[in-house]
Amino acid sequence: MRYKLVGLTKEDNFLILELIIANSILTLCNIEACANKTTLKKLHSVMSCIEHICGEGSTESSNFVVEVQKTLSEIDTTSSSILDNPYLLLKSLEHFTPRKVVSSGNLKHMEAELHFQGNEFQNPLPFIFGLPVGLSLDIKFHNISSESRLWIKMSCEEKLTQFVFLDLHEIEGDDEVRKFTFVVPFYQIPKANCFSLKICIVLECISDGDQLFRSCGGPKHEVVHLCEDKEVYFSGQVR
Repeated sequence: MRYKLVGLTKEDNFLILELIIANSILTLCNIEACANKTTLKKLHSVMSCIEHICGEGSTESSNFVVEVQKTLSEIDTTSSSILDNPYLLLKSLEHFTPRKVVSSGNLKHMEAELHFQGNEFQNPLPFIFGLPVGLSLDIKFHNISSESRLWIKMSCEEKLTQFVFLDLHEIEGDDEVRKFTFVVPFYQIPKANCFSLKICIVLECISDGDQLFRSCGGPKHEVVHLCEDKEVYFSGQVR
């Protein structure tokens, strides 16, 4: 959620990251999620973000964060994995005290609107077997900076997923409101007479200190949705 808010101070970010750490620890200690490597990866990522914020000198680390860092460091020096005994982190929650985030009144929420033709099951768009399909998308952004890394995510049958990068430096408009039409191709056509495609716009979550990669293939970091999935339907045509 914090990635979708514009205007957060470093102190605000620190408090939100503390909440994420506490939630990650509780998730790891859940019996059903004791082998959740994704949660552990997120925990390490958040700890790196906090270290970067504190390293700039404007924010001091809390006792809670210090205890978590100490526990993770002690585990790293042993041959065991935190996934083998996540309860080692549970004791650090004794030092966790939720604190209130005081808004300066300058917070803005990132949002995307996505519209296109062909999102009716009774009126599908035609496609030709063996050829990619092109979709004309009407897109509107609110409070999104040109520096944001945005992707159009297209999924078919929950297995075939394709990402297309949106370079806002090449799209007219300002950060407050940006409205445009974008034609996007989808190449991974299934072998079927008809199919549906779920489309949405996602924001790649880049933190300070993260290494940026070339914008190809898809996002290299966690993503958050900026709009709900829209579904478009296709019906095959014989060449």
